[in-house]
Amino acid sequence: MIRLYKRDSNYHVDCRVGERRLRGSLGTRDKAVASHLKSRLEIAVAEGPKSGGWGDLRKTLPTQTYTRFAGHSGLSRHVVPDWSSLVSIFWKHCQGRGLAPNTIKRYQHSIDRFTEYLADETLLEDITPFVIDGFKTRRKQQIAEAKNARNGTSLQLDLGVLHNIFSVAVERKLISRNPVKGIGKMESETTKPFTGEELARLWNACQTQEEQLIYLVFRWTGLRGSDVADLRWADVQILDGIIRRKTIKRGKIVEIPLQSELLSALESSPRTGNVIMLKNKSVNRGQIASRWCLINQRAKVENCTPHRFRATMAVDLLLKGATPYEVAKILGDTIQTVEKHYLSFVEPMKDRVRGMMQDISRGLEAK
Repeated sequence: MIRLYKRDSNYHVDCRVGERRLRGSLGTRDKAVASHLKSRLEIAVAEGPKSGGWGDLRKTLPTQTYTRFAGHSGLSRHVVPDWSSLVSIFWKHCQGRGLAPNTIKRYQHSIDRFTEYLADETLLEDITPFVIDGFKTRRKQQIAEAKNARNGTSLQLDLGVLHNIFSVAVERKLISRNPVKGIGKMESETTKPFTGEELARLWNACQTQEEQLIYLVFRWTGLRGSDVADLRWADVQILDGIIRRKTIKRGKIVEIPLQSELLSALESSPRTGNVIMLKNKSVNRGQIASRWCLINQRAKVENCTPHRFRATMAVDLLLKGATPYEVAKILGDTIQTVEKHYLSFVEPMKDRVRGMMQDISRGLEAK
């Protein structure tokens, strides 16, 4: 006996055959249509693989529901798509894209965390937005307990990776919709500049010369974490008053004027090796992020990631009168990126435009 029920806005069917449970969406919000499909499905299942109803059901039922019920009846040999098969499909999809080793590592980390959470819920159709909400709750708890977690960024990255993976499933028509909202990289948080009060709290939380140098490098260069970790004395040209280096992500040459406090901190730092940060030892981005977490444990600034200093640098320069071209040149980015992510935080620009719109003494309609 097949049971009809409603989940979210769509109708679903559910039945148990022996120890196996069959369920799936009917792809309709209309109860009458759902009841009709359910009756046709019951007849086809009862008649077995030779039933003439399977042909029409294949055209009307969602692919996954049809595959599941028809496969159980012996009509087809299609494998019901599950999470592990989707992961395999996703990695094949990534082949040839030239992903960086750190990106592959990040993807695998998110996949492992989600696989651990799923336990027995592996069928793709069983992975609903409610399952994703449960995963978010668990990850928030894990991040809160971890000493080296990068605040909420780890969760944002996990959700971004999961969204990309399920997007492949939607493209291949394995599922009808993505259970993870299209959050991408959560840019609204990572591109939000620090306030003046937050900057003061972070500076006051730096207890050692090493921590002060980390703060000043992020604050007055706008460099990404990977570039900060790899910053070398060869990049610093004290006499010319600039930092000149080739960025890792875009491969662009940037020339960043040395701000006075940063210049003083660099001049007083010992030069016992090639790398500047963390006492000249070779470091990576994760180690810099871990050290930053220790600083923020004292400052207690919400959503405090080192990458927000990039937005802080950009918005600060725009507020002081720099053009989007100049900001893009300093950051090693594009003008489009500056316009998309940073100009929205420049309130004086909005005020000037508002004033221009209300000025009737100039413009096309001026007399």
